[in-house]
Amino acid sequence: MKIRQLFRKINIEAERYSDILSELFGTPVFLLLNVILWIAWMWLGLSVDMLTLAVSLQAILMSIFILSAANRQRRKERQIAAEDRERDEMVQDHVEEIHDDVERIKSMLDDLVDEDE
Repeated sequence: MKIRQLFRKINIEAERYSDILSELFGTPVFLLLNVILWIAWMWLGLSVDMLTLAVSLQAILMSIFILSAANRQRRKERQIAAEDRERDEMVQDHVEEIHDDVERIKSMLDDLVDEDE
């Protein structure tokens, strides 16, 4: 049991960091940082092949973090949708009960009107 709890705790922390990184990747700061690094790389005259490798690795890692965040969001949306369906069914049941009560009251009023006539 302790190992399972440890993995769960590690997974929660990894998801938290993944969300933080996913949010960072879509910011102008991240874009600016990449442009500055590219200019510095070229200015220093470093290998273009190494730059291509670094950018490819960065793209792979970014896609993993972003897809992971999207999957978590989809799970949350499914859970919310299931809760909404459950709540809608309860509300529908209450509406039907209220409708039945109103029909009973109408029937009772009709009976009272008929008695008075």
